Amino acid sequence: CPLRNNRLKKDVPWWTRRLEKLRNRTRKLYKWARRVGDWDSYKNALNEYKREIRKNKRRTWRNFCQKIDSLPEAARLQKTLLTDYSNPLGSLLKASGSLTKSKKETLELLLETHFPGGLPTQDENCGSLTGGKSAREVAKSRQRSGRIFTAERIKWAITSFKPFKSPGADGVFPALLQEGLDILMNNLITLFRSSYALGYIPKNWRMALVVFVRKKGRDSSLPNSYRPISLTSFMVKTMEKIINRHIRDITLLEHPLSLFQHAYAEGKSTTTALHGLVEMVEDTFKEKEVLVGVFMDIEGAFDRVSYQSMEAALERFHVPTDAVKWIEALLKSRQVSAKHGEESATITARKGCPQGGVLSPLLWALVVDDLLKKAEERGMNLQCYADDLVLLVRGSDKGTIESLTQKALDFISNWCHGEGLRINPSKTNIITFTRKRNFHLSHPLLEVLE
Repeated sequence: CPLRNNRLKKDVPWWTRRLEKLRNRTRKLYKWARRVGDWDSYKNALNEYKREIRKNKRRTWRNFCQKIDSLPEAARLQKTLLTDYSNPLGSLLKASGSLTKSKKETLELLLETHFPGGLPTQDENCGSLTGGKSAREVAKSRQRSGRIFTAERIKWAITSFKPFKSPGADGVFPALLQEGLDILMNNLITLFRSSYALGYIPKNWRMALVVFVRKKGRDSSLPNSYRPISLTSFMVKTMEKIINRHIRDITLLEHPLSLFQHAYAEGKSTTTALHGLVEMVEDTFKEKEVLVGVFMDIEGAFDRVSYQSMEAALERFHVPTDAVKWIEALLKSRQVSAKHGEESATITARKGCPQGGVLSPLLWALVVDDLLKKAEERGMNLQCYADDLVLLVRGSDKGTIESLTQKALDFISNWCHGEGLRINPSKTNIITFTRKRNFHLSHPLLEVLE
């Protein structure tokens, strides 16, 4: 049979029958003008056609905006409108005060900033195929992996991805796995169970393609103004998703996260964090007291958290040994590749968890949970949302408030130092909530954080 040319139909909500008639009329007058030289009629018709297009576009846009009745839709729209695509990556400011002079130098500075301690990648075999386990241990691990990586869970994980999400270095995007799932399932089961039981990450899964995205409203000349988004293999992401669900459904039910963590937990959000803060402010006003809030950000939390901190956190929560070994292998074998124009570089990461990784939010939540629970044991009110902290100190005596606040800040700073992290002083703000107009802190806090 003859080949058919299926033209792509675009959804143009502002197009109408009247526009179609005006377009046809304009085209006819154009052909007529070319024959007889009467261009006035054509120009009048063209102007009317363009006016109608503008009017329809405005009306359709207003109708679209009026129909947005949910916060997520409005947030996505706002993010799209505010995104600045006109400022490509250029020269960056180095610590010495000079600017990078080449794309290669710019790329190296970004990698140094966001992947500190990274080493040039060598063609090496990261870990043995048995992960140091005996044959008996491997056999037991295989039995346990069978209860985690079932056909139902693998199907759930793979179908949860959007079909055409950007793939990792292996080029496999979700639609390929989703469409071929019936054929691939038995092989995927064998592959995932073996990787988990052996604590081994295949070489093709280790590479993460990194894209540096500038944070909204930040200075484009500073390397810290960019967020490194890691595009990893969807084979790894599928395993991460299943392991993440397994830890949350079993381990975290027995050993729950702190109630003061408002991110990465069901039923918690920025709304619950704000509600707790507002409630405390209202109680402070009612009791005619003073509330000091110190708002802090842990600098480069995902990039700088050490492997040792994450491993200790996993063991502290009694995460199954097989899962700990697999996550260790995932982190320690992670390779990072980035491009800037014709320049490219590949390194092996020595700390941090990938931004964009499925397990990364959970790993950070387990690490910072230690700080939140120790603070609670000491009677501190420390709220957390991901890597953002707010310390709340309430009372009526200025001297007591200042003393308690400084002790709490010393404790937070020491904890961060012990984990190889630090509070970002430039993002730290102190706000006093009180109806006492003459209340002022007598000396600057946060000296220990500088």
